[in-house]
Amino acid sequence: MPQMTQTEEQRLEHLQRKNIELEQYRVILENIDGHAIYTLDTEGRITGWGAGAQKMLGYAAGEVLGQHDSIFTVPEDQKTGVFERELAEAAETGRCCMDSWRLRKDGSVVWSSGIISAVKDQTGTLVGFVRLARDRTEEKILADAREQVAADLEARVAERTRQLEETVEELRRKNQEAHANAEIVSRNLREKEMLLREIHHRVKNNLQVVQSLLKMRARLLPEGETREAFDTTVERVSAMALLHERLYQTPHLEGLPLSAYVRDLFRDVAAANLLDPAQVHLRLDADDIPLQLDSGIPFGLLMNELLCNSLKHAFPHGRRGAISVSVRRVEDLVRMVVQDDGCGLPESFNAASNSSMGLKLAASLARQLGGALQFTSDHGCRVQADLRRM
Repeated sequence: MPQMTQTEEQRLEHLQRKNIELEQYRVILENIDGHAIYTLDTEGRITGWGAGAQKMLGYAAGEVLGQHDSIFTVPEDQKTGVFERELAEAAETGRCCMDSWRLRKDGSVVWSSGIISAVKDQTGTLVGFVRLARDRTEEKILADAREQVAADLEARVAERTRQLEETVEELRRKNQEAHANAEIVSRNLREKEMLLREIHHRVKNNLQVVQSLLKMRARLLPEGETREAFDTTVERVSAMALLHERLYQTPHLEGLPLSAYVRDLFRDVAAANLLDPAQVHLRLDADDIPLQLDSGIPFGLLMNELLCNSLKHAFPHGRRGAISVSVRRVEDLVRMVVQDDGCGLPESFNAASNSSMGLKLAASLARQLGGALQFTSDHGCRVQADLRRM
């Protein structure tokens, strides 16, 4: 038997050590069940199979040895060549990390997470691969569930955001429309106010013309009942003209303050009856009640009749005194009281049967305002009316 050279002895010794190492690896490989560990040749065929691989993928060693590792690749990855790219990367760089779904023997899938390491001899020549993997299916399912929940939440937030943006845009549009409509309404109100002021002004002017014509006609009449009727009509027209004048002078046409109107009316009535301003003075107690045109005209004419009646009959021969006017809100009505401290009513006075045109007009005006006149005489004349349409 020829004697071996030193180089051949070294090579033999190296192979023996490798066989021992491989046997140790095989023992370790077959006994580890916490991880799937198995070996492949350079073409990707299975050359070693451990207990962990069998536990994870369901195949016994005799069923897979010599089979190509791609039998565990799911169809989606087979179409894209995932297995081939993993082997190529491991061969080039020494290792390849992989996370992918793997097919089990029963057709179910398992999420495999691990590495493929290249095995090379002492000359650096590739002799195979070792695949080390761990079953992380539960973690994958949990992670996917979290991702799905996060994606669903993000989608819901995005949808809700979109709805809110649409709502905001709709509100902005409606606000713009409301603002535009408000501008139109405001402009129309200003135009109507101007028109109404002009109407009040023209009515006042026309009433003053009528008043002047009546005065001119009254001057041509002899003293007596006819002339007195003209003078009384002039006072009534003046009361209406005063209301229109004050209304068009009132800001925003919100209504004429009742107290201011009564004071002006008393002044004009006293002047029309040629009374000394110091002879009779007015005591006024009135709530802040705005007078509108529909109630202001009958109220002004009614007050005019009552003031005229007191000024003409309560203070004869220059007698001095006062007229107290109270206009207060009482629940759902306005209570008006006109009282003087003059000579009082005649003993035989009966408002129902009195033929005075002024009293009849006053009673009619009170009914128009939802009330009735009540006359009493005690240290002067007192007239009360509870007006429900003020």
